[in-house]
Amino acid sequence: MIMGRDRQHDKHLPRRMYLRRGKYYFVDAGGRWHPLGAELAAAMAKYGELIANPAPITTMGDLFNRYALEVMPEKAAATQKTNLREISNLRAVFGKMRPADLTAQDIYGYLDARGRTAKTRANREVALLAHILRKAVRWGVLAESPAVRIEKHREKKRERDVTLDEYAAVYALAPDVIQIAMDLAVITGLRQGDLLKLRLQDLSPDGLTVRTGKTGRRLLFELTPGLSDTIERAKRLRRRVSTLYLIANRNGQPYTDSGFRAMWRRVTDRAIAQQAIRERFRWHDLRAVAAKLAEDPQALLGHTSRKQTETYLRGPRRVRPTR
Repeated sequence: MIMGRDRQHDKHLPRRMYLRRGKYYFVDAGGRWHPLGAELAAAMAKYGELIANPAPITTMGDLFNRYALEVMPEKAAATQKTNLREISNLRAVFGKMRPADLTAQDIYGYLDARGRTAKTRANREVALLAHILRKAVRWGVLAESPAVRIEKHREKKRERDVTLDEYAAVYALAPDVIQIAMDLAVITGLRQGDLLKLRLQDLSPDGLTVRTGKTGRRLLFELTPGLSDTIERAKRLRRRVSTLYLIANRNGQPYTDSGFRAMWRRVTDRAIAQQAIRERFRWHDLRAVAAKLAEDPQALLGHTSRKQTETYLRGPRRVRPTR
C-alpha cells in the first residue's frame, strides 16, 4: 500500500495528502485520488472533511498531522504554507519520536543545529513546535510541554535601508509590470503575495480593499492620485490580455511567488552588473521604503502594534536638537 511506506515526496503535507502538478489530492485507503483544489486553505478544509477521525497520536508525526488538520485551517493561507514547510523540517527530526519522550534538551539541540545556518528560521520553527506541544497538552497527549521557556536565538534586525536613489536606479531597468508592482509596493506597503492577488473586483469608489494574506486584516486604501495613476497604468498594461488581475503574466494568470521572485532577481542582477546599485536588496525591503514615506507607518502596514512596525523603520532616526 502507498500509505504503508514512508513517503518520498510531499513530506510537508499531512498523511494521505499529496501535491501533483499544482493541485492537492487526498488518497483514500483504497488508493483512489480525490481532488482537493489548487488553493491550500480550501484543500485543507476539504481534507478535514474526508479525514473525519484523526489517527491516534502515538508519534510526533501523528501530532503534526492533527495540528495540520485541526489548527492550521484557521490560519491565513500564507501562514499555512509557511507552517507546512516548518513542519516538514520538524518532522524530519522529531517525526518518529513519542511525544512523551521529547525533552527540552532535544528542542535545544534542534535549535542550536538549525541555528548554525538559519537562526531566524530556527526560532520560527521552534515557536511553531511550542504551539503544537501546547495543543498536545490540551488534547491530553502530554501532561506538560517541554518547550515552555525555551530561550531562542537573539535575532539581528534587518537594517538594509533602501534609498530613493537606489529605488529609482532599479526602477529604470525594470520592465513595465515590475515598475507597476514596485510603485504599488511603496504606495500601499503590501507584501508581494498580496500584490500578486489584487483583482479588479477589489476596486470600488471607496478605494482599494485588500484582505492581507498573513494577518487576514482588511485594509481600505484611499484612491490617492499616486495610487489611482498606478492602477490606471496597470489596467492599460493588462489590456494586452484578458485577465481579472491587476498584475498578470502574458497568459492573464497571476504570477506565482517563485516566478515573480525570479523576475525580480533578474532585474536586480542587471542593476548590480551595470553598477546602478552597489548592494542588492530584497523585494520585502520595499515595505521599509513604504514605511519611510508613510505619515502613519503602522496603519499603512496593517500592524496591530508599534513593535511590529519598528522592524521596518530603518536608517537613522531624525531628531531635533534642543536648540
